[in-house]
Amino acid sequence: DFTEGGAIKLSGKMFVASDWTPRNFSMSLDADNLDARFFQALWPQWAMAKTRRWMQANLLVGYLENARISMVGSFEPGSQKPVLSDLSGTGSYKNTTVKWASNMPLMTGIDADLVLDSTALNITTSSGRLEDFILDSGRVTIGPVLTKDQRTVDVSLKAQGGLATALDI
Repeated sequence: DFTEGGAIKLSGKMFVASDWTPRNFSMSLDADNLDARFFQALWPQWAMAKTRRWMQANLLVGYLENARISMVGSFEPGSQKPVLSDLSGTGSYKNTTVKWASNMPLMTGIDADLVLDSTALNITTSSGRLEDFILDSGRVTIGPVLTKDQRTVDVSLKAQGGLATALDI
């Protein structure tokens, strides 16, 4: 418990062979009211490394609330590199600032609910701003999640604002 800085509960299991070689693992994380940057620092470097790097570079400000994340995996024989086989989670980001793409202005004041499973990350937004655009609602789906292949991003937004901003986006 970090008092006003949030709370974290981490638990897990590691299964080892008779020669003490790690085989399988499961982990879960419960977090509440964490600064987004602190949550990113907790993210294991080996777990979805590209996503972790994107979040560190582009999720600039905000708070993570009521987050529940579970992962299951195994270790590659020989290299002992951890590989995820199942991933799930839920949570909410509040008052978040995001740089979605390098050529876009910052999106600010975003409130979003996240639902994650092995097939997709679904982000449902309820507020936010992109320059003079006011976001009423939106949905972003990214998937599949556990793949080394390319992912698909589907974006649907309902917003009000100026035509010049719309054309710039």
